[in-house]
This record gives sequence, structure tokens and C-alpha cells, in this order.
Amino acid sequence: MHAPRLPPRPAGSGTTKYHPVYQLFSDPRSEIRLLALDPASAFEAPLVGSLSHAPLADSGDFECMSYTWGEIGVAGTMLLSGHEFSIYESVDAALRRLRRDSEVRVLWLDAICINQEDNAEKSIQVPLMRQIYQQASQVCVYLGEAKDLDMLQMTLSTFEPGNTPTKTLVGGVKFWGKAVLGNFKKKNQLFQTFKALTLHDSYIVYEMRQGEVRELLCRPWWTRTWILQEAIVARKVVFIYGPETFAWDIVASMVAASRIDMGLGDSYNTTHAPEESAILARFEAIDELRRAWSGTGEKRARLLEILYNFRTQGCTNPRDRIFSFLGLAQMEGVFGIEVDYNLSLAEVYLRFARRMVDQTGSLDLLNCKREWRGVPPLGAQKVYAYHVYDQTKYHDINAKVHRDSYDEPKRGWALLPAGWEFYRICPEGWVREYDNVGRPTISYQPSKAGLLLDTAAADRALLAEQLVSLPSWVPNWAAATQHDPHLIASLQTAVEQDLLCRASGDLAARIAPSPPNVLSAEGLLFDTVAQLSPAFHPHADIAHFYRKPQDPRVAWEALALSPPNENNPYRDRREAFLRLHVGDFVPEQPIPPTGDALENVTTWMKGDFQDGATLDELANMSIREYLKRGFEVHAHSAAALDGPYSKCAARIHRVTSHRALFVTEGGYMGLGSWNVRVGDQVVVLKGGKTPFLIRPLRGTCTTDEGQCELIGEAYVQGIMMGEALTMGKEMRFFNMV
Repeated sequence: MHAPRLPPRPAGSGTTKYHPVYQLFSDPRSEIRLLALDPASAFEAPLVGSLSHAPLADSGDFECMSYTWGEIGVAGTMLLSGHEFSIYESVDAALRRLRRDSEVRVLWLDAICINQEDNAEKSIQVPLMRQIYQQASQVCVYLGEAKDLDMLQMTLSTFEPGNTPTKTLVGGVKFWGKAVLGNFKKKNQLFQTFKALTLHDSYIVYEMRQGEVRELLCRPWWTRTWILQEAIVARKVVFIYGPETFAWDIVASMVAASRIDMGLGDSYNTTHAPEESAILARFEAIDELRRAWSGTGEKRARLLEILYNFRTQGCTNPRDRIFSFLGLAQMEGVFGIEVDYNLSLAEVYLRFARRMVDQTGSLDLLNCKREWRGVPPLGAQKVYAYHVYDQTKYHDINAKVHRDSYDEPKRGWALLPAGWEFYRICPEGWVREYDNVGRPTISYQPSKAGLLLDTAAADRALLAEQLVSLPSWVPNWAAATQHDPHLIASLQTAVEQDLLCRASGDLAARIAPSPPNVLSAEGLLFDTVAQLSPAFHPHADIAHFYRKPQDPRVAWEALALSPPNENNPYRDRREAFLRLHVGDFVPEQPIPPTGDALENVTTWMKGDFQDGATLDELANMSIREYLKRGFEVHAHSAAALDGPYSKCAARIHRVTSHRALFVTEGGYMGLGSWNVRVGDQVVVLKGGKTPFLIRPLRGTCTTDEGQCELIGEAYVQGIMMGEALTMGKEMRFFNMV
């Protein structure tokens, strides 16, 4: 008999329920519960454990568990402190993997150690989670059960310390065997394409191995909001993947190998889809934050940058986009934010915004504001087939096909359009699903694919309804759109940020008393937008090596070089225009006032580089021709693919994407978010690293009584280092609503 279904994670019902396994804390702000998991030699043996209280400051040796809750469904049970206790299927599987044969294992996991039905207890215990994960001897991440154990073991062995490329390659060929490779060659159009490049079995083995790496990095755990705090602050992280256990550094090695493989593909936008790079980039970003937190990285972990860059992470309750990071907020000196699931979503975001501004003396929060009302959301996530068995089955009569919504999936012919494997993206109608222990299944279910899109649209509409009252200056952490630009203030490392992005100098924010929904910030009105060029919206978040003729940024040049009323605050207006494209930063240091440091920007604008070859052209090339072409394309530049030119092109992409070029009445040129309009005003606010764009609402923003809407951050060439403060402009308060 199966255990009863578990309720969803509480979203703020306001109720407090008693459960016999939970004893009340003497002081819930300084105590935690720990699970003592009894040993068992048999994997299927019943789970038995007990809860005990311990002071957080002296809790002894324990480990934390990080995992995904999974969907509501069949649950497991365990004997907990003498009582039958229902647990999620993922928790059941994870505990069985963690359970030792002959020793008790002491663990902390939120689903068991916090009474999830007691909102009052959650409000106190959740803010302690950063300390809990930081104090644990290690964090055990349960990624789920392996889809194919043999393939997983082969992949992991590749990255074991001491293995040489030759050793792993020979082992890989032996492992996959001629039968598997033969089947892969016959049924996978990708091999036929690469065959024209005279690639051999070793590359196929390599692709299979890297497919397993990407499959691992797509597991649901990586998409959770809560994992960021859990992974960032942990002393040590180990992954549990089925019966296998491996360290964080092993995954880092996997990602590094995949990144090398994708280097040339990213350059030509072939072989790999842009979204594949995002999978690796997500791990790299988390890894960088771990190093920053531990003090071994080059950058400091900044809370607002984390919130912005990871706002697409999943969470059951959108309030957790704030609550899951409160431990990190406290490390930045922001206190007093209560975990209260009974508050409305808009109130949670508003209270957080107020605390950040009031307690930090900075207006960095305003840099995170993006327009979200009526803007196309991020597109539906594509379905990828990374696992070799998934890639081959689609040309097999034994594929799993779902023809109608009322039928169970049946075996049938699932021939897909030729060449789909080149990007490993399944066509419309294919669905990737994960069970509660992380195992993926890809099948053709057009009706379900449509239902998922409809559900996502309904969820977005509900969120928009809950946030309709959100002031313009408060970021919506639950919305990510197709038109969101990168943060201007995050384009530099910590040291460079202090050096290059100080529009208000060293002045701290000065905020006047106002109603909670109004931010009255002191600053100066610098100028007004007089002319505007079309915004640049790239089709994918991938940099191009040159500016194409149809690129909207071509029109920027004519506008920027012809200021209104012949006002020109620059000694060399064209040089200022070039600097604008890279934020005065190529690629790691400020551009010198003289010399040829802007040569790469000029080359990018001229389009001296040739475009990448089409798939048909690649298919007809030998490997010698392919490599020769690549060398010829780049031979005239002193920069290699990984050199200054490549970094410059990436920088241009980050600075200009989803932004529009504007020229002010005073002749200054700048970049604003895509929704900037003629008549918007450029202001410099005390405590702001960048200038901001505002839009007057009632009256004007030239007096303290006027109200305005915050449009977003701006880059204005010539005033990013505090120059506007020396121009004698009057300080006043701007009331943003």
C-alpha cells in the first residue's frame, strides 16, 4: 500500500498544525533539529530515524542535504521518533542513498527538520538556513537516480584524477563498443554531417560523454532557487547521483571540458545551440559565487547581482525569490526582513526593496528594475536530447510516441526532420519530463506540450495580477522577459566597478520620508532624451564577431554623430561613440585616452570578419578545408578566438543587447533600456553607480512635488565617473512611484 499523498509546500495558509514528531523549541532562533538516520545494510530496508534538538552555535558534526522536492504524488514513509511520517519520494530515495551500512548518519534537511505545516516556525527557521548550511561539514546534493548507470560510470571515470586523454579515449571506445557506435552512426544524422569533416569514432565517443555531462547539468536540482544559498555557502559539496558520489571539482572539470569543446562552435554559431552554453554558464556562475564567498575568487558575491542573474530559477512560491537569499542579505548588512508567507507577493518585494535602500546607503537596487508589463516572457524551454539513447531512438520503430491526449504512449515510428540532431533540439510537440527521483523521459506528446504552454501563460497572468500594484522602482523578481538587458553595474569586477562606474561619486543615497510605495531620492536632473534609435534585440544571447548590414546598431552611428542643435560635449565624437559600445572598457581595463586600443571596436563595426559557414557548406568540407577556412578568416587579426577581439565582441554584445541608443538635448549619447522614449529625463541620484532614466507623470520632475516613473538604468558616455556633479546643477528630490 502506498502512503497518502503529501500536501504541496505551504504557501502561507496562516495555520499552525501539530505533529507528534515535532517537539517545541526552547528558543527557535538559536536551535535546530537534527535527523539521526539509523543504518541498514539493505537498500530496501525501512527508513528509521529520530529527531533531536541542538544549539545552532554548538550543533556538533552534521551534514546537510540539498535536493528537489518533486511534484505531489506517491509518497514514502519512514519511522521517525517512533511515529510513521510521510516523506516525498525524492527524500525517500535520497535518504536511502545516504544511509550507511553500520553507522548512524546525522543530517539536516528542511522537509524533516522544519515543521512545514507550521508557518510561525518556518518564519523563524528559514532565515537560519544560511548558517546551517555554512556550519555543516558538507552538503550532500541529491541529483536523482541515473538514467543509465553504465554510461554514468564511464563518464565519471573520464574525469578521475590521474586519467590521461589517451587513457579515457581508449576506455571510451571499448566501453561503447562497436555495436553502440554502429547504431549511432546509422541512425543519427549528426554523424553523417560530421562524417564530411572526416571525424572518426573518437569524436563520437567524446560527444556521447559530453552529452552525459549536459544531461547531468539539466537535472531539476540546478533550476531551484534554494540551491544557490545552499551551494554558495557550503564548505564542501558532494553530489549523489544514483549510487555514485563525486565532488564539486569533478563537475567543474566536466564543464571545463565541455566549454573547450564548444569554443569553436560558439564562434561560428554551429554545432551547439546557444542554449547549451547557458547550461554550462549556470554552473560556472554558481562556481564563481562559491569562490567569491570563500574569498578565493576575483569577485565579491553581490546579493542583488545574484537575485538578478538567477531570477529564472524555479521555486514553488515566488516569495522564496527573496526569502531563499535572506542569509546572504544579512552578510551584506541588511537585516530586519521577516520571512512571512502571509504577506502578499507585492508586499514582500516592496519591503525587501525598502530595506536594501534604507540600510545600504546605495541605489544599486534600481539597476535591477526591468520593464515586465506586457513584454514577451522568456520563450518556452526547448527540449534537448543529450543522452545517446534518446538521440538514436527517434529514427527507430521502437520510439515512444503519444498520439492523442487520451491514449497511453505507444511504440511507433518517430522520424523527425532531417538535421534536428545538429542542435540536439527536439521539434515542437516533444516533452521532457522528470519523475520525482530525477529520471528524465523524452516523448512525443503534442497535447501535453500545448497544455504546458497554457499553464505557464496562466501562471504568468496570475503573477501579474498579484503584482499590479508594484511601484516602478521595485524590481519584479518573478519576471524575466525576452528583452531584459544585462546589468550595467555588473559588467566590471569588484575593483573595476568601484573605479569605472561611479556616476554619483562617493555620495551615499539620501532618501526623504515618503509613503512606502514612493521612493523620494535626492539627485540632479542632467538632461532630456531628444533623439532615439531602434533598440537592438538579438535572437539569442550569443555574440557575433562583426556588425551585420541589417543590424539595428548600424543606424546608431548616423544619429550619434549628428547631435541636435550641433551640441557636442565631446572632443572626438566618433571616439566617444566607439567607447559607448563597450562601456569604455576593452576588454579588462579602461581604454587609454590615446593609441589604437579601439581598433577592435572599429574592426567589429566594419564587418571585416566573414560570417560562419552554413550547415550545407560545412557538410561538404573536409576537415582540412574546415580548419583552413577558420585560420583564413582570422589570420589578419592579431587576436585569436580567445584573445582580445573575441572578448571585445562579447563585451559589445553584453553592453548593447536589448538597449537603444539615445542622444540628449545637450548632445550626450547614451544607452537606455529598450523602452526609453523621447522626453525621458536622465538623472544622477546620490548613491547610484549609474545614471537613471525617469518619466514624468504628474506635473514635472523639476520640482520636489512632481512624481515620476523609473524607466531603468542608463549608460551615458562622459558622466559615468561623477562628472555631472561638477557641472553646477541643482540637487532636488525625485519622487518615484
